[in-house]
Amino acid sequence: MRAQLLEYFPALERAFDYAASKAALTLLTGYQTPAGLRRVGPSRLATWLKNRKVRGAQAMADAAVAAAQAQHTAVAGEGTAAAVVNTLTSVER
Repeated sequence: MRAQLLEYFPALERAFDYAASKAALTLLTGYQTPAGLRRVGPSRLATWLKNRKVRGAQAMADAAVAAAQAQHTAVAGEGTAAAVVNTLTSVER
């Protein structure tokens, strides 16, 4: 999953330790692309994470949106790769 995420969203892959953080996996079940994270914004993302019982939701939302702000290039096949990450995230949780 991390290798797939690294291919199209390296800033988010570097932002969290997916092996140790169930919260990071929860984030990926709903938002896998930079455009999606930029669109939702930090406050709505924090609310979304809080509703899923994520600790430190605001800090996680801020870090995720900052990673999305750092990347404005859309990679060919990003939608397909995001769907694969979503599927793999569901399996790992």
